[in-house]
Amino acid sequence: MEFRKLDQSQPGQGMQFDVYAYERIAANTLGGAKNVHYARETGMVLYQLAIELSGGAVQLQPGAMQYVRGAVQMETVGGGGGVGGFLRRAVTSAGTGESSFRNRFSGHGTIWTEPTFQHLVVATLDSPADALLLDDRAFYAAEDSIKVEAHVNRNIAQGMLGGEGLIQPKISGQGAFVLESPVPASELDIIDLHNDQLILDGDLALAFSASLEFRIEKSQRGVLNTHRSGEGLVHVFRGTGQVWVMPTMGLAQRFESPVQNVFVTNPTTR
Repeated sequence: MEFRKLDQSQPGQGMQFDVYAYERIAANTLGGAKNVHYARETGMVLYQLAIELSGGAVQLQPGAMQYVRGAVQMETVGGGGGVGGFLRRAVTSAGTGESSFRNRFSGHGTIWTEPTFQHLVVATLDSPADALLLDDRAFYAAEDSIKVEAHVNRNIAQGMLGGEGLIQPKISGQGAFVLESPVPASELDIIDLHNDQLILDGDLALAFSASLEFRIEKSQRGVLNTHRSGEGLVHVFRGTGQVWVMPTMGLAQRFESPVQNVFVTNPTTR
């Protein structure tokens, strides 16, 4: 079987997230064949998200949808009206990799997203009071009960130097969501802080609790390598909450090589 469902499923209110994987990909050019060969040898997998709607609704990052089957309605949400709303949208788009708009789907049917070599991390916010700040470009999809908004980074100047956008995506509420990650969920180190401090050498956090104080600070010379930021900056988290750390992200980036000119073989009837 070349197309299979992974053990990454999460039901919500009238919807469900399911992650699928293509076990075989094929190339249609000689250049693409080399990339596909290396992808197979290193165990790279092409992932796709299926969202089953049964009367519920879901928010999806623009550009992520590939096709929709069934009685599903789509609308664009986010931003705001008037000149003020326009300016907020412009700042949001310039300051982060995320769009200030999202596509909302509701009804009965199935939504399939574009296949991606990025890893899809399916998780939940368990309490209405829960809130996470996300790395740029991490937001992928969320149950409609979750609020998605922009959070202004107060440490703006140093934030730009440290690899973070001026504005970070923020999700809050209760429900299921999906993040796009450069590393698989199995390589995430979720660190619980209790009136404690965590220092990261660069932008290694996929997400962190909004309850934490986050700053980008200068490190003391010789204490840390700080090669990731290139400016001697470290990311510091203080307080009580969680930080989703990606310890292997630096290695993944150093070996990164775009895989392109590929198509997938999928004999499965959907």
